Amino acid sequence: MKKTMKVFLLSLFFYGLGAVAESGQALADEKLPVFQRIVITKASEDRPELNSNEPPGSACKGFEITEKDVREFLSLAKRVNFEIAYEKLPKTRCQATIELTTQDGKKATMYIDRSRLGSITFWDEAEHFYCGECRNKQYYETVSISSKEAIEAQRHAATTAVLEAVAAGNYKNVTIHSKRGEPPEACKGFDLTETDVREFFKKARILINVPYHEAAKINKATVPELELMERPNCIAEGYAQLQDESPIVFAISRGRIGSLLFAPQSALNKDQIAFFICDQCQSKKFYPPAGKKPAQ
Repeated sequence: MKKTMKVFLLSLFFYGLGAVAESGQALADEKLPVFQRIVITKASEDRPELNSNEPPGSACKGFEITEKDVREFLSLAKRVNFEIAYEKLPKTRCQATIELTTQDGKKATMYIDRSRLGSITFWDEAEHFYCGECRNKQYYETVSISSKEAIEAQRHAATTAVLEAVAAGNYKNVTIHSKRGEPPEACKGFDLTETDVREFFKKARILINVPYHEAAKINKATVPELELMERPNCIAEGYAQLQDESPIVFAISRGRIGSLLFAPQSALNKDQIAFFICDQCQSKKFYPPAGKKPAQ
């Protein structure tokens, strides 16, 4: 079973998706582009359209961002879930605007506000950061924002959305590109079609759903149904796209165990992997469900 599971996981690894940076790490560790040029276009701006309880004319009093502040922010700030951070942070109308230029000439817009919340926008995609360690005394006091809380809240929502879309059949361009057996003859007659794949994910139940880097810890103790992988088995591998073009990678075994690898639409998430079992699948290409004898 260990060898079969290893093949199962490796098949997903080789056709895996690019991991997204984990929340809770400093920007300097996030492999963002090196910014060769930093231009502060507005060191301090009171934006009345933003909601805050600051008295009129006081929002930006004594607050001006310098290049030193920007570089400190870039080296110390951590990614956060914007909605969670916004709920916890003091509201402010005061914001600085910065233009960043990478070594290859690409530009990004950065905002830093007085509550220590910042954003960097590339191609209309904004990522949000919080710098509790920044030392400029012009910022408001540090507020505790749990990275774990941010990760779990957004991972759960994004992951659920993907799994619900797959169960509902809202994906396209299904391609089954290979299969491998242990022993090889276990693949005889196991020729899955798109119809089989769609039936599998429509009728299957989820056994476990974890970040991909935790997949190596999965075993029969955590998921007893994986015992079905011990018999001679064949694994079909393929990929598809969600309606928003996001890729998903799947592997389905003759023993009715399947897996789905995907990257939820969130900068806070790494690749996610879910394992399934389909007792209700009707195709005779699969082995009979556990506890049932083959038809004579």
